[in-house]
Amino acid sequence: MKEIKDALHAAAGKGARKVIAAQADIYENATLANEYFSDECLELITYILSTEDLFNKPGMHVFIVKIHTDMDILSDNQKQKLLDTVSLNYQRYNQTDLCWHLGDLIARCYDSNLAMNFFQHHFVSATPQGKEGIALGLDILARHSKRDPKIMKKIETILKGEN
Repeated sequence: MKEIKDALHAAAGKGARKVIAAQADIYENATLANEYFSDECLELITYILSTEDLFNKPGMHVFIVKIHTDMDILSDNQKQKLLDTVSLNYQRYNQTDLCWHLGDLIARCYDSNLAMNFFQHHFVSATPQGKEGIALGLDILARHSKRDPKIMKKIETILKGEN
């Protein structure tokens, strides 16, 4: 995983997205070799989501796409560590694609009450791009609840920036 980190840090300029995508493929191949999600793979994702010169690079969202497909094999502790990492750093995320994919992942892969609380807690302090990711996640929760009036009211309150 150190080689992936080094390559991600070095990725810059016109070819950066290709380098990032290639590293994401290497990461994905490492996850495919396991029947459970390794702590080493999670450590790479949490490192990316905690390191500003990485998480704000265009194209880094591909790692969220890759881990989304593995969420069913993460342990509860691993899922919590991932959410804790996002929670600590969400207010600094300014890549729209990253925020969209995180909003989607949180809405679909975590308990709806936990996801709603995350979105409520982070909406006010989020970047404009982060707010878009939260809005997307809230829309997913609304659709999954079949537009339950109580859920819709809570979503409206969050989007107004009220707690």
